[in-house]
Amino acid sequence: MRKDVKIIDDFCPDFGWLLQEAANATYTTIEHDGLSYRNIAVTNATWAYPLFEVHLGSAERKSDFFRLYVQHGEQSTFIHSDIGIADFVAILSLVPKGRHNGSLAFWRHKKLGWSEPDPNDLKGVRQAERDGLIEDRWDMLEEIEMISNRCVIFPAPFYHSRYPLDWTKDHPRIVQIFFFDVRR
Repeated sequence: MRKDVKIIDDFCPDFGWLLQEAANATYTTIEHDGLSYRNIAVTNATWAYPLFEVHLGSAERKSDFFRLYVQHGEQSTFIHSDIGIADFVAILSLVPKGRHNGSLAFWRHKKLGWSEPDPNDLKGVRQAERDGLIEDRWDMLEEIEMISNRCVIFPAPFYHSRYPLDWTKDHPRIVQIFFFDVRR
């Protein structure tokens, strides 16, 4: 497993409530940094941050939201880094027990050799961003199955993506994503 990646099963103590919250949420499109993110429902998941603190010592909330993927082919694998947004990302799988929710994959750029961006190499950062939709320019380092109520916490700079693209309208992929800083 990648250094600094934490996998926590049975993360939400009241998972039935959380599934209902996600089902009843209002999803919309959010524009950020020139990109459109479809099927987002902003949340106020203050319940989660004390749980992050158990594993990381402290956690300062930046943002959190539900994300719903309803169509295969909605977007191909988008390998990216969340550097500059927060110190850490947590992704919580929101599907009923027994259902698969795809996976979370970590990647290394083949040409650059990076598993996270070098902020001092702007040309390389732009190359990796352009290559984010071209899977054969990356080596997968690890794939973590996203089972029901599994939370994966990792440093925001790590290149990652959802994977494989196996959701449908009948069986959508739904996650709650958290961005937070660690107070030192």
